[in-house]
Amino acid sequence: MAKETTVRKLKKNAELIAYEKGRAVGQAQGLEEACRLREEKAELAAALKTLLTHYACPAGCKPTNTTCGWNNARAVLKKHKALEASS
Repeated sequence: MAKETTVRKLKKNAELIAYEKGRAVGQAQGLEEACRLREEKAELAAALKTLLTHYACPAGCKPTNTTCGWNNARAVLKKHKALEASS
């Protein structure tokens, strides 16, 4: 009887350890994915910054057109650059 109880406890402990190991592996994979996505986001942000800095609106809007999303994004980028320069 005591042997059966010990065997059941050991099985339960093994199941808990396996569960925790699986959970830890899942968390590690999630962190890797988050890091990869963060790196991709940084690359995309750098590419967008380059486009906004060096190229005019692809639709041909005048730089003074405030309804153009491209021009508005360029204005925001200029403000950020000015704030970084003043810091």
